[in-house]
Amino acid sequence: MNLASQSGEAGCSQLLFANFNQDNTSLAVGTKSGYKFFSLSSVDKLEQIYECTDTEDVCIVERLFSSSLVAIVSLKAPRKLVMGADTEDVCIVERLFSSSLVAIVSLKAPRKLVMGGVRACVRAPSGHGGSDTEDVCIVERLFSSSLVAIVSLKAPRKLVMGADTEDVCIVERLFSSSLVAIVSLKAPRKLVMGADTEDVCIVERLFSSSLVAIVSLKAPRKLVMGADTEDVCIVERLFSSSLVAIVSLKAPRKLVMGADTEDVCIVERLFSSSLVAIVSLKAPRKLVMGADTEDVCIVERLFSSSLVAIVSLKAPRKLVMGADTEDVCIVERLFSSSLVAIVSLKAPRKLVMGADTEDVCIVERLFSSSLVAIVSLKAPRKLVMGADTEDVCIVERLFSSSLVAIVSLKAPRKLVMGADTEDVCIVERLFSSSLVAIVSLKAPRKLVMGADTEDVCIVERLFSSSLVAIVSLKAPRKLVMGADTEDVCIVERLFSSSLVAIVTDTEDVCIVERLFSSSLVAIVSLKAPRKLVMGADTEDVCIVERLFSSSLVAIVSLKAPRKLVMGADTEDVCIVERLFSSSLVAIVSLKAPRKLVMGADTEDVCIVERLFSSSLVAIVSLKAPRKLVMGADTEDVCIVERLFSSSLVAIVSLKAPRKLVMGADTEDVCIVERLFSSSLVAIVSLKAPRKLVMGADTEDVCIVERLFSSSLVAIVTDTEDVCIVERLFSSSLVAIVSLKAPRKLVMGADTEDVCIVERLFSSSLVAIVSLKAPRKLKVCHFKKGTEICNYSYSNTILAVKLNRQVGLCALSISNDNCYLAYPGSATIGEVQVFDTVNLRAANMIPAHDSPLAALVFDASGTKLATASEKGTVIRVFSIPEGQKLFEFRRGVKR
Repeated sequence: MNLASQSGEAGCSQLLFANFNQDNTSLAVGTKSGYKFFSLSSVDKLEQIYECTDTEDVCIVERLFSSSLVAIVSLKAPRKLVMGADTEDVCIVERLFSSSLVAIVSLKAPRKLVMGGVRACVRAPSGHGGSDTEDVCIVERLFSSSLVAIVSLKAPRKLVMGADTEDVCIVERLFSSSLVAIVSLKAPRKLVMGADTEDVCIVERLFSSSLVAIVSLKAPRKLVMGADTEDVCIVERLFSSSLVAIVSLKAPRKLVMGADTEDVCIVERLFSSSLVAIVSLKAPRKLVMGADTEDVCIVERLFSSSLVAIVSLKAPRKLVMGADTEDVCIVERLFSSSLVAIVSLKAPRKLVMGADTEDVCIVERLFSSSLVAIVSLKAPRKLVMGADTEDVCIVERLFSSSLVAIVSLKAPRKLVMGADTEDVCIVERLFSSSLVAIVSLKAPRKLVMGADTEDVCIVERLFSSSLVAIVSLKAPRKLVMGADTEDVCIVERLFSSSLVAIVTDTEDVCIVERLFSSSLVAIVSLKAPRKLVMGADTEDVCIVERLFSSSLVAIVSLKAPRKLVMGADTEDVCIVERLFSSSLVAIVSLKAPRKLVMGADTEDVCIVERLFSSSLVAIVSLKAPRKLVMGADTEDVCIVERLFSSSLVAIVSLKAPRKLVMGADTEDVCIVERLFSSSLVAIVSLKAPRKLVMGADTEDVCIVERLFSSSLVAIVTDTEDVCIVERLFSSSLVAIVSLKAPRKLVMGADTEDVCIVERLFSSSLVAIVSLKAPRKLKVCHFKKGTEICNYSYSNTILAVKLNRQVGLCALSISNDNCYLAYPGSATIGEVQVFDTVNLRAANMIPAHDSPLAALVFDASGTKLATASEKGTVIRVFSIPEGQKLFEFRRGVKR
């Protein structure tokens, strides 16, 4: 077909380009005035099927309301940086949603990286694909620091796609803090879509510092929509500190809507520095509404620094409502550190109400700096109420460090009540700085009660860092009780060095020390609370240590809590890393909790040292936890590096604890010096630990450098076995382990045991003295494996020193005067003094005429003694001045 001859029919008076699709069934024509699509109905006739209009809307927002505004919003021509034609639409954003994102979005060809020229690709309507119908979305770290999403039309994450019938959903932390959701019905990630059947929702911290929310039903990413049939609802942390709720019935994201049928709820710090509530039923963002038919509930720090409740049944956001038919109950952080509870029966949020039918409870530090929470059922905010029908219960920081809970059955906040039907419990420093709450069953706040039916609980920082809780069954907090049915629990740092818990089988007690806090010390039992050793299957124990925290050590079970890998249903294992104390490494088992070494097959042992931390050394097994290398099913091995102290290197095994590599069940030896640390000096062998190099199963050779000095030591022949460990468990310990029984300095084996080894660095000579022949000195060539000579002496050899030249220097040990002295010349006795604190030369002292032979500082670092090779005089100089103080000459008395 001659397109030029058909230009009049095609409406392309100034033709710029024309492209057919792959099957030549449609044609896209571009002119200066716009774009048109034609269907090739016959060979010689073009039928126009689509023409680009100006009704499209594109909106890209990057921190729209934040301090660094990078928002580009446009109805008909979004983000036209340099655009000459009205039909062109280009959107280029540097760092669109993330620190590195460089998004390019276009009106008619969304997400084409290079656009702006008249040859920009366009999008055909549904069902009419063409070569230019591709839709590509490339994102470099779209919403998160690492996400690199690529979403297209036909195949998600395909750069080139064309079919409209496909549906793709890519989600990366959809409702989390780094939301990266891309959801589409028929065309994934279409920023501008005209089909009514399409639906796209993208949310990423909508009203936060990095606003990236896009919600639309029929036209995705349209911030302003007029169709009444649309309905969109997106929630991102609705009631949390970062509320990001967008709710609309028929028109998504309409901030101000006048139609009575519309409903919108947007929240973003409405009244105060942190308040973020905006609620409206028919008129979004109307703070005061008079229609009785409206109902809205939003909570986020409404009137005070911590209060955050806005509740209404029929009239949204009415702070004071007089209709008796209304009833609202909203709680925001009820048991948290900032109580924000609002509870009302018929009139929400009436601070002062005189009618008996009203009920309101809002308290924020009512009388003192710590008191919080006064609630009444029928007479809101009545501190002292005499009606028996009243009931109040409010808790401010119930499980926090400053417990301020006041609970009463029929008379709210009655400190002293005489009616047997009353019940009050728990006050922490109610009126003064030292008051510690006392709670009773039938007589609240009675410090001393003599009736057997009374129940009292005294808590002194029950949930604080220093738990001093005393809880009793029938007479809680009775230190001295004579009745056999009584139960007393004294807790002073319950799992610390002074555990004093006593519980009977028929009683049930719960003691909680920061149950949901960072240092959970919760013990919950069915019939015998706080029984670490339980044998009945009906018991239930839960121990949690930072269950949802970064170091998860949660143990939860029905009849056998914390069954990590259990073969028998009756077994129960609990693993806790530093459960109750800074150093405690809890080991809890089914029938015999905290048994480090157990031989019975029914026992279960778990040792954990930083189980989920960066240095995991946890060992958990089914019947034998931590089977590293075990030949028998009954064996169990646990290895812990520095288990209870700074130097302890624990090795625990089922039948023979501390077996690293076990060849025989009866033998096990392990020597470890910073096994898992940066300076590994560990020696572990089968029968003789610390066998680093083994040629035969029965032989073991270990070479350790600098055992006693700077020289390399521990070289033996093939028949010998030597293990040397420098400073094994302390700063001065020098372990020598050899032969087939490692770490035995004196052995009865037929082979020799070496106790002194000295080697000359410049040669292969090694001097060896053994235990069986302590007066014999062997000189060997260790590379050739030959013996050079053998000397015998009349006395036991105490030390061996090979002839080699040594260096000379001295370092003061004082923290105040820290100096280094060393020879300044090889021919004369000059001493160089260097200041190691300021890193500069302090002085040069001409001490002797001959070369120096010895240097030493005193303990204070203020004096230096020197001697020369002649050995006739010792001189003492002041430091750092270098003045000679004393001179000691051989043969002269002073």
